[in-house]
Amino acid sequence: MKPSRQVRHSVLLFFAMALGATFVSITGYAQTYTILHAFNNRPDGDSPQAGVTLDAAGDIFGTAIEGGLYHKGTAWRVDANGAFSVLYTFNGGVGSLPDTPLLLDGKGNLYGTTSLGGHKGLGSVYSLSAQGEVKELWGFNSGGYPQGRLALDPHRGILYGAAASGGTAGTAWRLSPMHRFVFLHRFAGPPDGAIPISGLIRNAGGELYGATHQGGQVTQQCQQGCGTVFKINSAGKESILYSFQGAGDGIGPAEGDLILDSSGNLYGTTAGGGGANACGYLGCGTVYKITPSGQETVLYGFQGGSDGMFPNGGLVLDGNGGVYGSTPSTLFHLDSPGKLTTIYSQPIDCSNGCDFNPDLAIDSAGALYGTTSFGGDLNCHFGRGCGVVFKFVP
Repeated sequence: MKPSRQVRHSVLLFFAMALGATFVSITGYAQTYTILHAFNNRPDGDSPQAGVTLDAAGDIFGTAIEGGLYHKGTAWRVDANGAFSVLYTFNGGVGSLPDTPLLLDGKGNLYGTTSLGGHKGLGSVYSLSAQGEVKELWGFNSGGYPQGRLALDPHRGILYGAAASGGTAGTAWRLSPMHRFVFLHRFAGPPDGAIPISGLIRNAGGELYGATHQGGQVTQQCQQGCGTVFKINSAGKESILYSFQGAGDGIGPAEGDLILDSSGNLYGTTAGGGGANACGYLGCGTVYKITPSGQETVLYGFQGGSDGMFPNGGLVLDGNGGVYGSTPSTLFHLDSPGKLTTIYSQPIDCSNGCDFNPDLAIDSAGALYGTTSFGGDLNCHFGRGCGVVFKFVP
């Protein structure tokens, strides 16, 4: 399994074990939670590790890292009528073990990455056309283990992404339609970022933003740095927009896309930090906002009670100045004044799915969509469950 998922679970395990925290699932609001598909391993897939992508027709697209006919993962769709179909079964040639969310362009084409496989063995960038044709666009032999959702320049057809390997501590890169691959930046570790944990997002001016799990300013709490949010300008020059300082403002940006509002503010989550609480001095995690000038504000510090702990990234805007997001066991809403409401808690038996993945999606009516990495059909994997696709109406 690729480093990003290992990082996520190792961070959660570290905080839980070191601080004596426990995960608690509480049943609630089940009448608004619908399972759209429960995975069964073969032929549909197993253990999705990323969130979903919506199109204008209400179709939902995603990936499963395992399962399928060759046990190397699938790309799939749930249409607006709720019908599930496998779009592609990975066999290693185009890539294997897809564990990042898909990017949808204006023509109905999908783009994604795989953890391994491809013709060079260390993962791939691939396209899946609206007609079902799959192509490997790039195979990694260095700078591999791609992270998060890709970004696209729709006018020039250039793809942008990040990878955990390459350089000293990961890379940011671009790929042209002519299959010309260029490293935009090789992360060097403190005071630069280290281990990009998210994909890249692109604004209308061509600037790219992302987050690294470590690097930035070294502190007593973070010997490898507490993580960064970085910017790559339209000329390809990288700079650190913000370096996290520790428990007060956040430790370790979480997986999942950053989001950008109409004023250019960035929003994301950290797995730790937020001040002393039920998780101890390292904190249960934060939701943060960073202005275009690099000023950071902690919008909420998790307490480790019914509000959850260790948010996993991938926020979505609610249209009213607030955000929706997830922890491994809860869905939450944070309004613009900073009040957090837990809107759903997973049942302890995992029958509705367990372990929410990053990168929720929201439709025009305000319904949320996402995946869990296990749970659902508890006959799958000897009672563990193989994960679900869900819809939640707040």
